[in-house]
Order: sequence, then structure tokens, then C-alpha cells
Amino acid sequence: MGQADGGFAIDRAENSGLTDGDRIAMCGEVFAPLVGLEFEKLGEMPFRLAASIRDLPEVAVFSTRVGGLSMERTQALIAADGKAGFALTIIRRGTAQIVQRDREACIEAGEAALTTGADTVSLRFPHEVDGLTIMPSRAPLAALVPNLDDLVARPIPADSEALALLARYAEMVHQAPPDTPELRHLVAAHLFDLTALALGAIGEAAEIARGRGARAARLAALKQDVESRLTEPGLSIGALAARHAISPRYAARLFADEGVPVYDADAAVHRLYEGEAVAALEAAFPGVTVDGKIDRQKLGARVFDDLAALKLLEEIVHPLVHAAERRFLDEAAARGAEVVVLDIPLLYETGGEGRVDAVVVVSAPAEIQRARVMERPGMTPNKFAALLSRQLPDAEKRRRADFVVDTSKGIEPAREQVRAILAAVARMPQKRT
Repeated sequence: MGQADGGFAIDRAENSGLTDGDRIAMCGEVFAPLVGLEFEKLGEMPFRLAASIRDLPEVAVFSTRVGGLSMERTQALIAADGKAGFALTIIRRGTAQIVQRDREACIEAGEAALTTGADTVSLRFPHEVDGLTIMPSRAPLAALVPNLDDLVARPIPADSEALALLARYAEMVHQAPPDTPELRHLVAAHLFDLTALALGAIGEAAEIARGRGARAARLAALKQDVESRLTEPGLSIGALAARHAISPRYAARLFADEGVPVYDADAAVHRLYEGEAVAALEAAFPGVTVDGKIDRQKLGARVFDDLAALKLLEEIVHPLVHAAERRFLDEAAARGAEVVVLDIPLLYETGGEGRVDAVVVVSAPAEIQRARVMERPGMTPNKFAALLSRQLPDAEKRRRADFVVDTSKGIEPAREQVRAILAAVARMPQKRT
């Protein structure tokens, strides 16, 4: 990018002798050349701009706190500076309005949006906003995400895992920038990879990005988590792994990433609790319906430690789940799928192994399993013990399984295990009854 690391602040408290016009003029002299934007006062809030920058090869990271102003990129600026790169703005607190290419996006905390320097843009901050902006050069990013211009001013939701990884990694880069040329180039590559994933890179480019940027971001996030929790008496490897290792649900997604249709039994139950099963469950367990849907916590309280009630629940739900599974299999066969995955939490316990050709057990050490389950809303040690009592021990499931995916080692080892399993399954004879 060319500029050096640095920072400055312009607000009423730190420049009490200046008018808003003076402060805007200072922005124009100091900050505007870096980002190619003009500044104007907006609304009644006092004008505020505090920013710092970390500059890396072909990409920069800005941390900003702004309020009471708008930023505009005009045709005159485009012609004068020729900047045609991109900016991905992540909102940490507050709300920002972005207008570009006749699209208007309102970005709230945790969300992000892409803009380009090749066209006019308007960014409005009527109230105070904390933001983190990644500014990558066009060519390296376009090599990973070919449809970049179609993504301009389209919000990226806060629940995007890739966006969360990018935000954490960029924040760590900003707080502790790399200090050698080799590290600067490596970190820049990670930022490009993670930005590409957040924007929806697919195919080979996504594979490359996942292998470099996502792995680095997870390792960095784990390191930061450990350092921030060293004084906590309850710090354990299980708790850390539960936050940062992959879950069984994510392991199923690894199969989907390889193009394999995946049937999610838990998701099927969720759909039934919002539709087909509601009437029967309300009749059997009066009072468990809220706003036309089954309240899972209320239903769970009714069947907890009551074997007769649990048996009645299973008699209602299991046939509906099996019917949904059958529809999934028929649709997959009609599309020509050669292999499918049934993600079923209690496969052995319900005798379901007889209807599949191979069983894959997704496993992790007991401490990690416990930590994951205990993070669920409403979970207690007694409920956890009751869940375990209804399941085969993990060691027994591993012994019976045709294949085991060990999720405790992270995403890339698990991905390699999944690929090896699919290669082996392709050579296996059918054995389901």
C-alpha cells in the first residue's frame, strides 16, 4: 500500500480550540490521502475521528472510531489518485450507512460490507461507530474472488464464521503487528485468504484460503484466548478446545464441502417442532407450545428423568424423522448421488446402523465433549449425566465404527480424514439390510 504504520485522533475533546471546519481540514490533510475520501460534518453529534493503521504488503488494516461525519469518494478523487482497491469494513459497535452503485447497506455491529475505490461511494456515521477496515489491493484479491464487483455494498451477516475469523485475526494484527519482512508477507497472505473466505471464495481458491488463512487465524485466536484467560481458575484444555476445535456438526459440513449430500437429523427435528409434530406433541405434553412452535426447553423438562415420557416422545417423533430421512434419500438418488451422509446423534442407540453401509463416529476426548455440551443453553451437570446415560460410551462407539474422525486435532486433519473415508467408502460393497 505504501503508507507507514501510525495513528491520530481529531475530536472536540483533544482539539477544543478548533472549529468543526478546522477538524475537517485536518482530516483532509492527514487522513484523506491515505484512504482517498473527502469528509463532511453530519448531524448534531460532535465531529470525531480517531484512527490507526497497520500497513502490510498489498493490504492495510485500519482501526477507527468515527462519529458525526460522512466520507465521500468523488469522481474528482478517482481521477486524481487512481485508487481502485477494495475496503472491507467490519462494524464492531454502532451502525454505518454505505451507498455505492445504487445500493444502500445499513451495517450493524458484527456485520461488514465491501466497497471499491473504482467508483463513487458514500459512508455515513451520524453516531459514534467503532470499525475495523481491511484494505486489500485489487489484483491479489480478485485472483481469489473473481466476482468481487458483484459483492460491493452487500452486507455480510454477523453469523459468518469466516468473517468472525477475519475480524479476530485483523484485530490481533492491529494490536501486535509483525516485525520482520517475512512475517509481514505471511500475515498479508493470511489477511487476503480470510478476506476471500468472508466474501465467499469457492472452489480451488477457497481450498487454498482455508488451508492458509483459516488455520493461522484459529491458531492465533487460540493463543489469544489462552493468554487472556491465564488467571482464570477454571482454565482447562477442554474448555479451550470446546471454543476452538471443530464440533461434530462441523465435521458433517466437511463431508458437504466434498459435494456429499448430508441429512441432519437434529435439523429435521427442529423443523418438525415448528410444523408437522406440533399438534401431536402438544396433545401428549400440554403446555409445551409457544407461538405455534414446540419450546425445546419446556419439552426437555417434561421428559427429563421420566422414561415413560421419553418413550412417548420417541414414538411420536422417530417415525416422522425416518420419513424425512427417506425423502432425503429418494431425492439424493434422483439427483444421482453415489454417497450420502446421515448425521444421526443416536445411531447405535436406536439400532440404526443396520440401514447404512458404513458408520463414521465423530469423536473427541471426554473433557472436550463435556465442555462442548456444558456450553449449551440450560445445560446442567445433572442433565449432562442423563444424556451420557442414554448413550453408548465413546470407546464402544469407536470400537464398532467402520471409521473414526478425531475432531480434537483441528480442521485440516479432520478434512484429510474425511477425504480418506470417502475414498474407502467408494470401494466398499453395500451391506445395509
